[in-house]
Amino acid sequence: EESAAGQTQPATYTILANPRKTYIAPTGHGFLPKETAWHHQAHIVALVRTALSEAFPHVPPTEQHQYLSAICYTKGPGMG
Repeated sequence: EESAAGQTQPATYTILANPRKTYIAPTGHGFLPKETAWHHQAHIVALVRTALSEAFPHVPPTEQHQYLSAICYTKGPGMG
């Protein structure tokens, strides 16, 4: 966006939900890609549903996706 003086203004946004399901490796072990990938796959659907319910609590679940602008996630190094 530009101001009246022609200067660029930073974009604004609002985080509506931020549910997490963190993978915790067994004590003494590092993150193994296979187990971490399984964890992500096992929890992604529930996390998205939780995020939509938190972000749009008064909207029926079958309509929540209509209000969605973006989904963001963190991709750690070496987990590609």
